[in-house]
Order: sequence, then structure tokens, then C-alpha cells
Amino acid sequence: HSTDELMFFVGDAIDLARLEEGQLTSNIQLAHIEELVGSAVKSKSMAAAARKLELRVSIDSALVLPVKCDPQRFRQILNGILHTAVKSSSHSILLISGTFVSSGTEILIEITDLTNGLEEE
Repeated sequence: HSTDELMFFVGDAIDLARLEEGQLTSNIQLAHIEELVGSAVKSKSMAAAARKLELRVSIDSALVLPVKCDPQRFRQILNGILHTAVKSSSHSILLISGTFVSSGTEILIEITDLTNGLEEE
């Protein structure tokens, strides 16, 4: 688990440096949101189980078709947010949901604590 955290930190630091230098590139391609979300949830399943968390996924059926995005950046952002949610919650259920918004031109991904809410640190 600490290896994953270190990899996120290093990746984010490198991306921040690239962003500051104006050299952060994106690789826009067709990707399946359901697969990207599933991959992120799978990568956090052990950490969630250790905190007695249940991770549930609810993806809008309209998101079954591929969408244009940068899969690496999408995965990086979702993993970071999901990591924080898992780390901040315990003994509860986290729902990761996805739907189209703004007339189908934007995607909304939400992580909702269905029981106790995020614990204050």
C-alpha cells in the first residue's frame, strides 16, 4: 500500500513539474469509462476491505459507449480521489457513480459515502 502511495506522489510531482513548465501533454483517445472506474475500484479494493468499506459502482448505461478522454489522466485523478475517500472513511459504503451532464458533453463522476460520511481529520 505504501508503494502505491509513493507511486501516486511521484507521478503527481512529475506531472506538476511538467505542468509548470508547460510540457504536460495529454493523450486523448476513446476509452470506456466503466473499465477505467472498474480498474480504479479494483486497485483500492484491498485498502477498502482493510477499513471495512464496501465499494459499489453505478455507471449510467449511456457511458457504456467509449468516450474521448485521456485514460491515464482520468485514472490518475480518480485513483487520487478514491484513495482519499478510502483513507477518510471506515465501516461504510462508498458509491462510485458516473453519468453524463451538460447535454451529454461532460461526465460527472461522484464518490458518495452512503453511511457515516467522511471522518474529519
